[in-house]
Amino acid sequence: MKSTVSIEDLPDPIIEYILSYLSPYRDLKQCMQVNKSWYRFVYDVIRKTQRDFYNAVCHMSVQWCHLEAEPGPTITKRYSHSACCSGNSMYIFGGCTTANTTFNDLWRFDLGSRCWIRPLATGIC
Repeated sequence: MKSTVSIEDLPDPIIEYILSYLSPYRDLKQCMQVNKSWYRFVYDVIRKTQRDFYNAVCHMSVQWCHLEAEPGPTITKRYSHSACCSGNSMYIFGGCTTANTTFNDLWRFDLGSRCWIRPLATGIC
């Protein structure tokens, strides 16, 4: 009779290696909710990722790579804008182009799907 095989049968370092490829903005945090052992695996992955990033910054060995946004609406290149992160999103407001065109718009970049979304701001401020 064939027994059932589970991902949890793998050694802990292998599971953590696999989990390290998940998006830290959504997927990884959702995996924490599976059970207590997955919570521990994900917690260890997050802690290792934070430690590796801190060490890379301290040793000035951070490597940047260019990621393309997914097809769809995109934001105009700009400078002097305001930006903030909240949850899995980065928000960009306003700014200028090199031709000194100014913007009064709001954009949201979904860090998980790498898509730009232009939310419609309504109401009284």
